Amino acid sequence: MNRWWGRMVYSLACTATAAVLAVGSLMLADSLHLLGGRSALLSRLSLGAASALIGLVFTFSLPGWLLGLPFVLAVKDLRGGRFWLWLAIGTCIGPLLIAGIVLFRALSDPQLHFVSSLSEAMFFVYLAAGVSCLTTLIYLLLLRWAQKQEAKRHVVIEDGTENPGL
Repeated sequence: MNRWWGRMVYSLACTATAAVLAVGSLMLADSLHLLGGRSALLSRLSLGAASALIGLVFTFSLPGWLLGLPFVLAVKDLRGGRFWLWLAIGTCIGPLLIAGIVLFRALSDPQLHFVSSLSEAMFFVYLAAGVSCLTTLIYLLLLRWAQKQEAKRHVVIEDGTENPGL
């Protein structure tokens, strides 16, 4: 599954996982009163409402997935330090997207100050960093596993014939 479409499927599955983790983290933060009184509703959502919220977060995560898609397609080998490089790149996409949205909002409304807007959004930037790091790690481990499976299938026996049984 090291082909381009396999990497895209893994990446999309990790984006869906990120949506679930983000909503779960928000619900946990709300129940622990870490959101600063912004919302007391999240921790009391029903299963259907939480599922709808996960779908909404997944929908809003798709631009981040599209931004990361060139990197997903570029990753072909994870040997050596490349694993950590791709982990760093994947971790940065979510927080940078949220910071970019805050910057756009601050620039489009002259009454808002970027620094104050960003300081208010820092919880969400940190949340995006944690979720992005975890789901990028899951993606890279899945890709590494797929690469090892691919290598096992192409093992050459001493007489030069392929061993399809591995």
